[in-house]
Amino acid sequence: MNIHVHLEDGIVEVIGKNNSSSIVMVCSNFSVRAATVGITTIYVRARQRSGHERLSQSVKVEVYKPLQLHPDYIYLTPGSSYLLTAKGGPITGGFMEYASMDEATAVVQASSGKLSAISIGNATVRAAVYGQTGELICEAYSRVEVGVPSIMILSSQSDQLCIGCKMPIFPSFLQGSLFSFYEVCNNYEWTVDNEKTVHREDGGSLTSVVEKVQLQCADGWSTFCNFSDSDVGFIKELFGRSSGRAEVSVSFSCDFLLSGTTQTVHYTASKTLTVVPDPPLALGMPITWVLPPSYTTSDLLPSLTDSYGLDVHSHRKGVVYSVLRTCESKHDSISIHGGKIRTRDSNDLACILGKDLTTRRTEIASCVRVAQVAQVRVSAGENSFHSAYLGVNARLELKIDYCDELGFKFAEANGVVPLDVEINYPNVLSIQMSDAGSITSAEKIILQAKGPGRALARISISHNPNKAEFILVSVGAQLYPQNPVLNVGNAINFSVIADDGLLPGQWFCSNESVLSLNKITGEAHASAVGRTQVFFQSSNFKLQTVASVIKLNQIIVDTPSGTLTNAPFPSKGYKFDVKLRLVSFYLICFEYF
Repeated sequence: MNIHVHLEDGIVEVIGKNNSSSIVMVCSNFSVRAATVGITTIYVRARQRSGHERLSQSVKVEVYKPLQLHPDYIYLTPGSSYLLTAKGGPITGGFMEYASMDEATAVVQASSGKLSAISIGNATVRAAVYGQTGELICEAYSRVEVGVPSIMILSSQSDQLCIGCKMPIFPSFLQGSLFSFYEVCNNYEWTVDNEKTVHREDGGSLTSVVEKVQLQCADGWSTFCNFSDSDVGFIKELFGRSSGRAEVSVSFSCDFLLSGTTQTVHYTASKTLTVVPDPPLALGMPITWVLPPSYTTSDLLPSLTDSYGLDVHSHRKGVVYSVLRTCESKHDSISIHGGKIRTRDSNDLACILGKDLTTRRTEIASCVRVAQVAQVRVSAGENSFHSAYLGVNARLELKIDYCDELGFKFAEANGVVPLDVEINYPNVLSIQMSDAGSITSAEKIILQAKGPGRALARISISHNPNKAEFILVSVGAQLYPQNPVLNVGNAINFSVIADDGLLPGQWFCSNESVLSLNKITGEAHASAVGRTQVFFQSSNFKLQTVASVIKLNQIIVDTPSGTLTNAPFPSKGYKFDVKLRLVSFYLICFEYF
């Protein structure tokens, strides 16, 4: 009997046979093995001695990636949660169940995979895929450690900072990360012992930030996408003001739920940072591009220039570039290829001459400093932030920038370091990429709001969790504006926006001497200096924010007389008069150099 097996797509192959054709001659018994991931069908054709052919029924075969449970290890504090996700496994004809092998330590919801830490100890979590009749198809395991940290530390992407640069800082500990404890900790108090060297920046004016990033929101939610750092106490932004050293400290408390009882633990952590000064007469810094080593840029150098006052069509000849050389140079630190720049070794420094062929004028077009990528920054438009509020199905585009060890941003660094994005509740928030393949060194990522709740996103580089930015995203019905700052005598209208529009409810204020609030309309008037909580109570939920009322009305900066120049730079700098005009009409003057 002549037996042939018909294979499609090369997804499976017959063991011990030449599989170059989709039709393979086999014996009455044969075996197949998986060749690549996919779904295919196979059937057998047999020719009898009489010449008749018989066909078997088609068999559907799926070759799947090995099932993996993410993360394969996690450290949680009692009361914290994390949504486990399974990757790989079959996509047809089965269902998945999660289970904890030690429910006294950690429990997991069977259908969703939400893991909750219960008590101190270790547990194993299992994800299993079953067939329609209940047979086990595949399984994967993850380890969970539940504990109470004995000590906290402050984590930053570098121990140094350049003047004028920003860097995030947040508490952490050796075994875990912010994912491990941020849900159960609060009352963060930050201090800096030398504000002249390092300034701790709080969240700015919410209203102005909203106006600037409206275009970053999509799907009809352009007015419901706003940011603030005021309610994210676990992370702060540091700003280098002048050279020197400063110690940054934080104190906070965590409420751990152990055996049904809340146990409060207080923590303190500190870290010393060094702000590195600029070299004397560093006049070339504003025109210097920072680039990675062994890197080829995009077309950064323009090939044409507009010759003002000339006939563009007859006189526009373009620009040629060359590397500025010295007599001691054995080789060029960089090379130019059309409009592209190619770098060599780290710490190289070179400048580029540009010659306008139209005017015959030659000037330094730019300089290039070569450095290693050491840090990552995340922003929306031109605004850095660590908290966002989105409606369901809203999308937020984030810009990714890379920095060197001191915090200077790179002009380009595409594909240089791997970019890792982790979200603890992917049912609330997900990541979308313009390139569906890899997210290595993406310049932009998109946060997609999926369902109501809160999720923490970590964007890190080089598989190093300390080289990271965190963003806390709230999805669903939101109180707007969040954490406003008002002047005495000003008014503001609070509102609540949800997926189905404005919601009915009542407004309340914890301190009516600071803010008078209309319970029906949400219109508020600032009466006195102070802070107060604002609540919105609906039939099935409660929202709140904090409103701050200040006296400061106006800041006036008088410019110096004469012309400002940095060549030569005045030995004592320039004097600016700064005036703070208060509601009480006192005028306080300062001199700033």
